[in-house]
Amino acid sequence: MSASTISERIYQGLIDQIITGQLKPGQRIEEQAIASQFGVSRTPVRDALRQLAGSGFINFKPHHGATVTDLDLDQLSEMLETLEELEALCTRFAARRMTAVERKHLEVLYQQQLDSVKRGDEPTYWQLNDEFHTSLCAGAHNRSIQQITENFRSRLLPFRAFVFSLGSRLETAPAEHRDVLDAILAGDEVRAYQAMRNHVATSNLRVITFLRQREQQTQGGSRSRAAMMT
Repeated sequence: MSASTISERIYQGLIDQIITGQLKPGQRIEEQAIASQFGVSRTPVRDALRQLAGSGFINFKPHHGATVTDLDLDQLSEMLETLEELEALCTRFAARRMTAVERKHLEVLYQQQLDSVKRGDEPTYWQLNDEFHTSLCAGAHNRSIQQITENFRSRLLPFRAFVFSLGSRLETAPAEHRDVLDAILAGDEVRAYQAMRNHVATSNLRVITFLRQREQQTQGGSRSRAAMMT
């Protein structure tokens, strides 16, 4: 396994721990403890921490350690809402501008998604899901919108990936992709826009709902501990 693959595994593992609350806001992250947890040296851990800092999940300063940041759910909700509209806009343009070859490629990707679902192969499905969305962005044939959309998708990747760990998304997402594909093949811009908007909104809602419930549970636990100490 390459060094980049190892650091990516640590990066995603730490993100999952932050999103689920196993690593709490303000908690210090010790390099050696993380290295022991993942059974690796400290070098890929440092690489993963730099990635986390770049994504805003931690505050990290070399030789001074790292601490978990406090997620701003209102800001995250706004960013997810923006992505929702951007992807829908790309899909609207794609319904009008995709070439015959691009539409056929989208059909192939969709069929491969179905095959991966039948096999229960989530990693492959996730990769194909990303290719499906990327193809739609490229199919808009508008470089400005494509670049902005891909930037948001990259920044929100950890949360989009986390959706699949919540369960059942693998069962429902393919049908939503079918709606998008049918609209693209029909050249129906309005239906394509709405289908993608609904698809992304469904995933976004699951993320925000989970995080707000976790926040409420954390606050409730803090109030209970405070009451016991008075």
